[in-house]
Amino acid sequence: MKSLYPCLLSTLLLSVGCDRRPAPEIRESQAETGSNPGAAENPFAIQAQSERDTLGESIMAQATGKVGASQIEIEYHSPAVRGRAIWGRVVPYGRLWVTGSHSATRLTTDAPLLFGGRELPAGRYAIFTVPGKGDWEVVINRDWNQHLTTQYSRNMDVLRFTVKPIRQKANQERLRYEVIPLGGDSGRVAMSWEKVRVDIPVSQPPPQ
Repeated sequence: MKSLYPCLLSTLLLSVGCDRRPAPEIRESQAETGSNPGAAENPFAIQAQSERDTLGESIMAQATGKVGASQIEIEYHSPAVRGRAIWGRVVPYGRLWVTGSHSATRLTTDAPLLFGGRELPAGRYAIFTVPGKGDWEVVINRDWNQHLTTQYSRNMDVLRFTVKPIRQKANQERLRYEVIPLGGDSGRVAMSWEKVRVDIPVSQPPPQ
């Protein structure tokens, strides 16, 4: 009697090879709902997470969304709280921060924006912040390819403005960016970590 193992093995390999499913597409965000459904399908999007993360290192992450006619993408490294005191300790007050870890956080827009109420041309930029006990300063810099803040030059700044941080009840374990459409031509970019969230208003500039 011939062995059935070669036949069974061939059948198994064929069934595995046929089950190659395409990666999910990232759909454009729907401004009418005030949510970004594409974020849930983005494999690099950080989700809401209150429980402690046991993974030690920061991970690569991405947030995408559309506000009006502008497609916005944010690329960053996401650290975890892991039981540490973040504000004033891991992230000192009054000092420039990449608002992530490792390389500078990168902001890309394919159309002009009003970012924090100030006009920002289409292009790629680095996002920095200066956290404070009261206000935070947001810094948009032309040199998007930087490591931490060691190469930062204030001469390359495009925008500087202040925002007020929002205290949250729930912990956000991993630092998270979101691009949130709010309807029409307006939205916001949100950064949340631990129990602090910072919202940056985003909108389309008025027609010339």
